[in-house]
Amino acid sequence: MSVFHFCITSLSILSSRIYVGYDFRTDIPVKKDWKQLKRFSFIFRIIGVILFIYFLKTVDFKNILSALKNIDKKLFGLTIFISFSSIIFRVLRMRFFISRVNPKNLVYYMHELYLIYFTGLFFGSVTPSKVGELVKVRYIKKLGTKESMYVILADRIWDAFYIFGFAYLGLFFLGVKKLFYSMSVVGLIFLIIAFVLFKTRGIEFIKKKTPEFIKRFISPELFKHDLKSLIFINLMTILCFGIYFLWYLLLIRIAGISDVPAIKIFWIQSIIVFVNVMPISIMGMGTREAIAFHFLKVYGYNMEDIMFFGVIVLFFYVLNIVFGFISWNLIEHLIKRRPETYE
Repeated sequence: MSVFHFCITSLSILSSRIYVGYDFRTDIPVKKDWKQLKRFSFIFRIIGVILFIYFLKTVDFKNILSALKNIDKKLFGLTIFISFSSIIFRVLRMRFFISRVNPKNLVYYMHELYLIYFTGLFFGSVTPSKVGELVKVRYIKKLGTKESMYVILADRIWDAFYIFGFAYLGLFFLGVKKLFYSMSVVGLIFLIIAFVLFKTRGIEFIKKKTPEFIKRFISPELFKHDLKSLIFINLMTILCFGIYFLWYLLLIRIAGISDVPAIKIFWIQSIIVFVNVMPISIMGMGTREAIAFHFLKVYGYNMEDIMFFGVIVLFFYVLNIVFGFISWNLIEHLIKRRPETYE
């Protein structure tokens, strides 16, 4: 497991250095790479937007607006509450990661971590694979370079395990067997390679060949957890994903999709979340609707039903971005008042 953590975190650092705005090898601002990445990212992420616009043109938008006016206001209000409350478990998990690498006993209050997390969501919404969330490093940098990177990357890695795992199972239960078997083969190959590395001391070889500038930011040893820690981390992650699924299910029901079994909605949602991590859309536009329509059309739902659901979800994405922007400004104000922790 530690090998996998090491590979993922190393790749994350390499791919994210342009978002932070510096080359970690030289500490020189990287402007050219940033422009190139924005252009490259835009080309791919516009795919989802084009799909979304195309789907909108195939439906009567007036019907969607009319349906929006008639939604259950109380149930919609509940989904807003659930949307914001689900972050609490992510914040608790983040605070736990901080507690493992905080020998200075720096104080991070829950409301501050909540704002920091939403700030990460704000920046993550505009960057491929949400690597913009690495901006959170700025607010916990006093823990130390390796320690702060551990907190942020561990948080992303645990999410990635569950996102991939649920999507993988979703392919099987939704009948996408060819892709499921293909991913199984890839996973088996990876396990064989990992086994060979452990048996042939390949780990030591990898450590020796790891560039020094990566070692400055990543400490694989920090990613080792005891059983008690693993139980807590998994519990927080499961609770977070569970509440997120409840939120998603309520939105589906609000959209009038009422006769699809909850378990099938769960697997569909898992695949949608996995695809949304890829840099082929903005806020899941287009890809979310395409996947939902593919699996729900057998129940008699048309694209207009799916677009109604998509517009509701898009509202929440925009709401999170707005709240993330507000959180960013608030935390920037708060850190000036507590230099002992943030400066």
